[in-house]
Amino acid sequence: MIPTFYKEIGARLVCIKKGTKSPGVPAWTKIEDRYDCPSKKFDPNVHNKVGWILDYTPLVIDIDTHDPSKDGYAALQRLSDNLGVDLYEKATVVVKSPSGGAHLYFWKDPEVKLPKSSKEYAGLDFLSSGSQVIIAGSRHDDHSGSYVFERESEFIAPVGVAALHEALSDKQTETRVTTTVDPPEDRPGDEFNKSDRALEHVKSHMSQEGYSFKHKGDHYEFTRPGKTDTNFAISGTLGRKSKLRKFGKVVVRNKIKLDMIFQGGRRGKSYKKREKKRRREKISNQ
Repeated sequence: MIPTFYKEIGARLVCIKKGTKSPGVPAWTKIEDRYDCPSKKFDPNVHNKVGWILDYTPLVIDIDTHDPSKDGYAALQRLSDNLGVDLYEKATVVVKSPSGGAHLYFWKDPEVKLPKSSKEYAGLDFLSSGSQVIIAGSRHDDHSGSYVFERESEFIAPVGVAALHEALSDKQTETRVTTTVDPPEDRPGDEFNKSDRALEHVKSHMSQEGYSFKHKGDHYEFTRPGKTDTNFAISGTLGRKSKLRKFGKVVVRNKIKLDMIFQGGRRGKSYKKREKKRRREKISNQ
């Protein structure tokens, strides 16, 4: 019933009864059951779905099609155009719902909290800590068929959460909130996140975004796009077990949280104003 993908990423899981999408269990957000326990608890006579209890690091973009006046796919396209990134194509893991909707899986910076929804992008939900999402293999109560993987990968893509937060906060300024949490302990499946292959994967993505690298022993020093050897300044370090430093503060420990790299550190208001102006000009010229 439960795909091994959720075992590999160390997902916290809960069985859900037929006729409801809610776990219906007291304090379900604190459940620590992993793959083996819910696999044993699942009773097909009682349950027809399983929920993934999300922590601060995962981000699931839920594309809804239930309400004709709130087209989730159209909203996703508008958001992608605003960000300059096709979020549907960027997602390496996509689960399709029998209702026609979809769940896009990403990793994000755990210190940044996103609004769960936005009036500007009605039809989209941004699910993270405090939420649960129905996993692949589950059955739908109102539509025939199961939730299925349209796209599956052992590598969940990071999302540029700073730009996403800014895009959503442009419409909901009251949601500009950050939350600091302790780094999570290693979970099953984190071996890949600390492997040389994961390091090269992230380095390749960063290079495509314009970052430059200098090899320094067992790690790399990198600079943000636009910097050259003549004005070389270290933006951070990247290594299989190294720490990424920005402005003298350790902000990430492993590859899961490296989406912050794509933002090149925390930027000031003047930079954000220029970026917003650049995106508006780009859209108007299309």
